Amino acid sequence: SNVSCIVDASLQYDPSGAAGNPGDHVVSILNKTYTVVVPNVPITYGITKSGVVNLSEGTITWTSTVSAARGAATASLENAAFRDDLTNVGTYVAGSLSIGGQAATPEYAANVLKYTFPQGSVSPQVVTFKTKISDAKYYVNSAQSITNKAQVYSPTNAFEKEASTSVSFTPSWIAKSSVASDTAGGSSSYISNNRSVVWSIVANQMDKTLRNA
Repeated sequence: SNVSCIVDASLQYDPSGAAGNPGDHVVSILNKTYTVVVPNVPITYGITKSGVVNLSEGTITWTSTVSAARGAATASLENAAFRDDLTNVGTYVAGSLSIGGQAATPEYAANVLKYTFPQGSVSPQVVTFKTKISDAKYYVNSAQSITNKAQVYSPTNAFEKEASTSVSFTPSWIAKSSVASDTAGGSSSYISNNRSVVWSIVANQMDKTLRNA
């Protein structure tokens, strides 16, 4: 009797089950109770970007997938924000924004498109909208390229992640070709006299309405 001892042990908290949820948990060890604080797993955000050109419309459809994860589980995107600076991209086509296939209204000012995900938004969310190709890149007859970068911000307005993509296209407004006439008199040798060249010019191959062109 009246024997006392000191026990030194290394313990590891088991996060499985309900006790693994973030918050305070009371546990019992050797008839003593302790409060174990399970911290919140930080949310990791992700974003992808792609674009498809429609030359007949003169537009580009941009698609981004915004995601959020807490560890291995998906997380809420509520109050997170999608941003896209369109300064060197093109003008936003009004009414073209959709979130998950549903029409949505963005904030659009100073060439910056912004959308804040509302309550109940869960990961992932697909953001789609159109921009107009500028005249400088549309009314030409050579290869063009446009780069666009989208970003995702946390509910505290902290920058989290960005994704960039480029689309390439070649408008074709006018083409020219030529065909020389047959050799004169049916001779197999080349004779320059009495020959002609037929020039063919096909304009407005984009089939657009061009007033006062």
